[in-house]
Amino acid sequence: RILSRYPAGRVPPAPLVLRALAALGRAGETDHLPLLRSLAAEEPPGSVRDAARAALLRAEARLSADRAPPVVARDDEKPPRLAADLPAGRP
Repeated sequence: RILSRYPAGRVPPAPLVLRALAALGRAGETDHLPLLRSLAAEEPPGSVRDAARAALLRAEARLSADRAPPVVARDDEKPPRLAADLPAGRP
């Protein structure tokens, strides 16, 4: 809410604003991404724009990792060979 009270391009670099952006990066949901994208694009160069870009990258990475399917090995797959498993002098 704190971020939506300011007009586009006029968000002040106040500590409360920067903390709110960091919180959205850490815990924001998909519906927060448009706000972060807007701030990253429309704010003038400076700490608010930088914080919005950092929060956007963090949130997108976190949310995409949450959606990634789990990696499950099949029972018939052999584990990869490690260098320690190879005879000496043979690749």
